[in-house]
Order: sequence, then structure tokens, then C-alpha cells
Amino acid sequence: LLASDDHRVTILGWGDLGDAEAHRYELPIPEAMLGRRLNRIVTITLSWLTPTFPGLAGYRGFSLWFDPYGARNDDGPLMPRLHVARSEVDYHQVQRGTVQHEVFRGGPAVAPTGSQSAYVQVNCRATKSDTSKIPYGLAITVEVPEGIAIYHVIRARLRAPVQVPIVAATVS
Repeated sequence: LLASDDHRVTILGWGDLGDAEAHRYELPIPEAMLGRRLNRIVTITLSWLTPTFPGLAGYRGFSLWFDPYGARNDDGPLMPRLHVARSEVDYHQVQRGTVQHEVFRGGPAVAPTGSQSAYVQVNCRATKSDTSKIPYGLAITVEVPEGIAIYHVIRARLRAPVQVPIVAATVS
């Protein structure tokens, strides 16, 4: 998180994942977004490099995807916590290449709860037996109407010494 407008924040993440591994990213929710009806847009883009195998039907050796709901049974998933819903695309279609780009929109008030964060989890599945690690990049942009300052609050919370856990994912 480097620079942005007061009402817009873009968070960048990156790493390497192997088969059945996952990384979980925290998205702090500022007080200015709680208890108010706001039009908000969350845009998430995941891109990765994968080895190709001509003998496979899909050619890709690995499949990566983000889960905006977070880990199962989590109390702070992105969709319910931010009250945003997918728009513009079918999420099954956007998971078929090496870039997943989705836009989520919402307007209902976000209720304050114990956790003031939402989570995005990046998952990996090998389509062929392989022990490689796949590099990826993730961009998450949150935008609210002008006049509502969220950038500095999110920046301060992300710069605090917070450990982002690496969670082993069960891939089916």
C-alpha cells in the first residue's frame, strides 16, 4: 500500500504457492464504512505464472483462484463483512485462465462486529503431480464515495506489525 486518493485504497500482495497451499490476506474495514449506507466497489485481481503441459486438457499445470469468502467457518469473510456482491462476470468463467479479475459492488450498511477486517484467500491446486511453487500477484482495490476518507486508516492498520497467517487449504 503506497499511495492513493483518500476515498480509494489499492493493496498489493504477492507470493509463491504449491499444491494445496493458500495465503490469506487481511482487509481492514475503517470506522467510516461502518453503520452507513455507502456505495462501495471492491475490485480484486489475481495473476500468476504456471508451467504448461500440452498433454493436459487445460494445458495449465496449476490453477490458482481467490476466495472472497475467506476460509470456511470464518467470522470475517469479505462478502458478508463488506456487504458486496459479484457483478459483471460469472466467477466460474474467470477462474479458467491465469488471471482472475472480479468487481464486487454493495451499498447496505456494514454492521460493526468484533472483527473489523475482511479476508481474501488465494488458493492453489496442481492439475499434474508437481512440487513446484507458483509465483502470483494480487491487487485489491476498495473505493467509497468522495468525502469519506479510508486510505490513511487502512494504511495505518496495515503498517502495524500484524502477522498474516499462511493456511493450508483443503482443495476438492
